[in-house]
Amino acid sequence: MLKGWDFISELRVIYITINSINVLDSLIDSSINIVGVIENSKYVNNVSSKIEEYCYMNEIPYYLMNEGCNDSIVDWLTNLKPDLIVVNQ
Repeated sequence: MLKGWDFISELRVIYITINSINVLDSLIDSSINIVGVIENSKYVNNVSSKIEEYCYMNEIPYYLMNEGCNDSIVDWLTNLKPDLIVVNQ
């Protein structure tokens, strides 16, 4: 049985950001189970974002959202089965 805040590490979390790698890094350092990251394409200034590279290095699924909410992102999210979605601006 989990006690106190121990359940947090069991949650499947999706992190949505507009270019904030520091918060993502802090979540991972805190043993938060990040199962996917979504980044908004209008805030990505270069061809390969630092967040995308970070996700690749940490084996975290990454999705670059460039068309808003569509069937593709819904399918991606459904497959990851998150318990919680965290949005950082």
